[in-house]
Amino acid sequence: MGRRCLAPAPYRRHGGLVLPQGGGASLRERDDAFIEREIAGRGWLTAAKLADAIAAGQITPGPVLRSATFLGWLLAGPGGAALATGAVFLGAFLIVALLGRLLPRLEKLATVREFLQGVSAAVVGVILAVAVRLALGAPWDLGTVLLTAASAGLVFLGNWPAWGVVVLGLAMGALRYVMG
Repeated sequence: MGRRCLAPAPYRRHGGLVLPQGGGASLRERDDAFIEREIAGRGWLTAAKLADAIAAGQITPGPVLRSATFLGWLLAGPGGAALATGAVFLGAFLIVALLGRLLPRLEKLATVREFLQGVSAAVVGVILAVAVRLALGAPWDLGTVLLTAASAGLVFLGNWPAWGVVVLGLAMGALRYVMG
């Protein structure tokens, strides 16, 4: 891997606490500038290859993970991909390892419980904001409305697990695509 190995210092400065959970982590414009300075600016990749890596990350779930893995692959092959992927998860694993035993004791404190309730409410708010943003950008037609209504009904009224609704939605979307 040599000099082309992903530098830990830039990662620690910017990405060390990325918690890759369910699309919660994403690349923003300031992140793109940071990545361009740290990767393309060092001559590790051309600007075009870097743009490809960011685009590959943004069109798939988990953009930070996908971009990091792709960049690692481009820079150092499979070993670089594995190292970059591991680095993305390292912060989350360290937090869990360090706080895992401490959290049950902390949860007994009223201020910590209140803080966690606030965080939970904020997460629900973010999920709702993303859902609204996705809904506003979706191509709405009768099929989309019916699929959305059926999905909501299955989750809220039929007590279906979310993964089941996702699989059903995937199958319905594929069927709709094949049927034209």
